[in-house]
Formats: sequence, C-alpha cells, structure tokens
Amino acid sequence: LRVIHNGLAPPGNPPPRKEPPSGPLRIGMVGNLLAMKGVREFVDAAALCKARGLAVKFLFFGGNARTPSAPLAFG
Repeated sequence: LRVIHNGLAPPGNPPPRKEPPSGPLRIGMVGNLLAMKGVREFVDAAALCKARGLAVKFLFFGGNARTPSAPLAFG
C-alpha cells in the first residue's frame, strides 16, 4: 500500500494487519471532477485495468465542480 499525502500528517501509525486484505485491490481518489485534478488519468487507469482483467476496484469521492455540494462516488 502506498499513500500519497497532501500535506497532512496522520495521527500515529495504524497497527499492522494480522491477515492480508481480501477482495480486489482498491484504488481511491478524492477531489473535484476537474481535468486538472487528474480525473481523466484515473478513469483511463481503471479502463486499462479492466481491459487486462485485473481484480481492481476504483473509487472516486468528490464533488461536481459546478455544484460542489453534490458528492459523487463511483466504482
């Protein structure tokens, strides 16, 4: 697991897992639906993984740039 931080330090380190995670690899993105945020690349990566038959689930959490109060999620 690799987390790319955005200038925030998490409060302490989580305890190590006792078992490996089950199910597909989950890749998430948080942001607004704007091209400059890399949403197109995120969707392209999801399509590439699907085409290759990889067990990956992509999740996007964020708002529509036109109506920021409307949260969106897809996977």
